[in-house]
Amino acid sequence: MQSAGILSASEVDERYWRKIERAERSYPNVGKPFTQAAAALRAGGNYPTLYWGGAIDFRQVDRALQISSEKSLIEVLGEYLACCRQRQSDLAQLVRELDHLASSNVFSHPLRKFQTEQGFPRYQGLRSSHLPIQ
Repeated sequence: MQSAGILSASEVDERYWRKIERAERSYPNVGKPFTQAAAALRAGGNYPTLYWGGAIDFRQVDRALQISSEKSLIEVLGEYLACCRQRQSDLAQLVRELDHLASSNVFSHPLRKFQTEQGFPRYQGLRSSHLPIQ
């Protein structure tokens, strides 16, 4: 909607964060890490919370890439599609390959947090970064 001129960048950003805040309020598993709650969210049809929690992970990765490298999330994912997408791999292998393409642990570090920190993924520091949403 932003590229079509329907919404400004600030309007897009505000909508983005409202949806994340709504997802956080509807997260029913406060005592569980997000990755442990994912199956229950899916089984219960709580797809928006599942989606927006995952979006936080990708936002963290994109921010880390913008700070530490000359690659963007989109570029790393494009490299992955070109080299590796047809390989049979589990989540751990996928994350290792993405880290390798990014030349850092930018994918594995946030995933470890999602696997160990209780509650909905933390995002407050991301909001103040004013990074463009791609």
